[in-house]
Amino acid sequence: MVTELLNSSDFISALILLECIAFSSYILVGFERKNKFSTSSGIKYLILGSIPGGFFVLGLILLYKNYGSFFFFNLENLLYFN
Repeated sequence: MVTELLNSSDFISALILLECIAFSSYILVGFERKNKFSTSSGIKYLILGSIPGGFFVLGLILLYKNYGSFFFFNLENLLYFN
């Protein structure tokens, strides 16, 4: 999954892969259901982990609004030639 993240060509696939990696870590933190600290920490980690994801989506919205593309190659050309 990490190699797919490194080979992604746009921000949307990078976001989806980052969220998949984060979601699997949420599951691993809260895996021990009988331990109340594990469940509590899993919920806290889920809440605190969703905040950076929201900022990433907000940044993607602003990026698309200004440049009209999510692809790394198109943005490189737009930023280099302007």
